[in-house]
Amino acid sequence: VATTCGGAVTAAVGGGTVVLGAGNSIPANGSCTITVNVTSSTASGLPVTNTIAAGAISVNTGAATNSNAATANLFVNALPPVITKSFAPTTVAVAGTSTLTFTIFNPNNVTLTGIGFTDQFPAGLTAVNGNATVCGGPANNRVISGGNLITVTGGTLVAGANCTFNVTVTGTTFGAKINTTSAITSTQSGTGDTSNTAILNVGVANLSLAKTDAVAAVTPGGTTTYTMTVSNTGNAASAGLISVVDVLPTG
Repeated sequence: VATTCGGAVTAAVGGGTVVLGAGNSIPANGSCTITVNVTSSTASGLPVTNTIAAGAISVNTGAATNSNAATANLFVNALPPVITKSFAPTTVAVAGTSTLTFTIFNPNNVTLTGIGFTDQFPAGLTAVNGNATVCGGPANNRVISGGNLITVTGGTLVAGANCTFNVTVTGTTFGAKINTTSAITSTQSGTGDTSNTAILNVGVANLSLAKTDAVAAVTPGGTTTYTMTVSNTGNAASAGLISVVDVLPTG
């Protein structure tokens, strides 16, 4: 706490009162200031109003006082909600399905309302199921538009809670589908971060190579047969991409 008024000013740490004591003075047609740092542990998204009432200032040189109240508002915002997402399984065949799971967490000691975000799918990824009610929101507050845009609005989470909901998706084209939500928001916190990046691999070949020898040993000048086996344990054809090079050792 500090003052340009002179005299003693007190504001106990953890307290709720600021007092300008004896020994101060204000020049004619002048002013002075009192400055104090404050904090709040209650986040509401609503203003905390601090008022010095009319007539609250007293002086020892007469009856002068403040004829009007002095009011200031402080908005104490909550931490934004946190959103994560994942695919299970992470690899599917073309036209196969995967479950996309969203998890939203409230890290505050107050309830968050108006929770919302959007999720625009990349090309070749489509939602299978439709609208629903999620995370304590109003009816059908999860809307899927065009099969590839998810919009969530009006979610509610009490302090320290989380909610989880699923969307079934299908991959319609080959490739890695890289997906991240928009920044998540709430009424009490404003804008938070985007989700982590989740990847769904659609129609990916998974190749392995094994090599065997027909005999354990041969004499110099003898022959043997090597067999190389290429296996694809993925869910898509290799599409002519296989190339095998075997460099034989000296001798």
